[in-house]
Amino acid sequence: MPAGSDGTGWVQQRWTGGDPALQGVWGRSADDVFAVGGEGLILHYDGQVWSPQASGSAADLIEVFGSSGADVYAVGPGSTVLHYDGNAWSPVDVGVAGDFYGVWVSANGDTIYIVGADGVILKGQR
Repeated sequence: MPAGSDGTGWVQQRWTGGDPALQGVWGRSADDVFAVGGEGLILHYDGQVWSPQASGSAADLIEVFGSSGADVYAVGPGSTVLHYDGNAWSPVDVGVAGDFYGVWVSANGDTIYIVGADGVILKGQR
């Protein structure tokens, strides 16, 4: 457990750039972490500072997962699927309308699963 100054083992960090709730977090290491939330909010942690990244979307983002810091997916309601290639986030058309709540990417990045409302399970291959 991390050592915290409050004796609980946790150290609080806070995004102060706005009000949207944060809903998902994933990282490949302690200095390469992504957090997602309401109104298209995506934050990246470099081990020192949480910085916003332009998502190009106003949709709430629920979950984030990747195979590396240059291969990350974020999902949310309204058929929202975004991909980060290490430089920028861009929308992904999965050909299915729906609300998406979970994403998983294989370690080598060649398989992506997305799950959502109404029992939807999508499998993408690269």
